[in-house]
Amino acid sequence: MGSLFDSHPQVIAKMAFWLDKEEKPGKRNWKQLADMFGVPRSESQSFGESLDENPTEQLFEYLCHRRPRLTTGEVKKHLKILKMQDVLDVLAESEKGWFFVLFRLC
Repeated sequence: MGSLFDSHPQVIAKMAFWLDKEEKPGKRNWKQLADMFGVPRSESQSFGESLDENPTEQLFEYLCHRRPRLTTGEVKKHLKILKMQDVLDVLAESEKGWFFVLFRLC
């Protein structure tokens, strides 16, 4: 996962911008995405505990280790269900295939 954050910082920064927002009524964030992927709350509660940790990065690191065959299509499917169009737009703007390659290299 570190290689994605190193090699595609603008994409990750944009995704984190939308996903790392505080949980508010009607606003979805990385927590709902973690729930969609079945990440146990006992695990996800620790994501972003300290100020220098990025919960989005920690979520994708977790997914990388637990679901190494995860595809872009699966991620997009969950984002569509959650109506996270801003994050979908970030993925659409990015180079095709980077997300798929990332998860295949984990």
